[in-house]
Amino acid sequence: ARLRKGAMERARSGPLTAEHHGGESPDMQAMNATTSSPAILSRWQRLQAILGSNRWAWWMVLLSVVLMLPALAGGWFYDDYLQQRWVAEYSQPGSWSWRLLDLFNFADESTQPVQGRIESGELPWWTHPELRLRFFRPLASVTHCLDFKLWGEHPWLMHAHSIGWYAACVFCVTRLLQQMSEQRWSGGLAGFFFTVNATHSFPVTWLSNRNSVMTTCFVAL
Repeated sequence: ARLRKGAMERARSGPLTAEHHGGESPDMQAMNATTSSPAILSRWQRLQAILGSNRWAWWMVLLSVVLMLPALAGGWFYDDYLQQRWVAEYSQPGSWSWRLLDLFNFADESTQPVQGRIESGELPWWTHPELRLRFFRPLASVTHCLDFKLWGEHPWLMHAHSIGWYAACVFCVTRLLQQMSEQRWSGGLAGFFFTVNATHSFPVTWLSNRNSVMTTCFVAL
């Protein structure tokens, strides 16, 4: 009988204790006490102010340049060699060609016959004879013309050019995210994750893929 009476008293004391504490368990009370600390709130508000500031986009620009510095040693890759040859071929004195604005025309019967590309080794032997592979990217083509004309045999300068475009892209995207977000700090945080995205290293390192960085930059303007 004594044991039963003690159990009943303990059962009654539980709800009474929870009521005295607003219905919260001791763990919840400790957590609330921690998060409501003035020092922690002050730091969180300061971080929000930094993430939402206009200067944050410039910090992301600096971070993007530092992260992409290894791309300076990227050299040339596949399409880069083709475009280098085309720029040299179509920019001879007295023989300037509109093809300089069409450096992403890889297979077109009127200007780039597939059979001739196969015989020269630029396309594999099993390529379909009616293949058409053409992307009209005049702005990107102009940047590559400038690269090969100004810096010729120095690909690291061309990669520096691409890094500059990526830095501009990061700035535009970060500012856009800040402006579109209900709370600017969340947009600044999203800009940080955009900047450190590892998949961005490929379009920055591959010169011929610069067009994707340029497109993103113009879309975010």
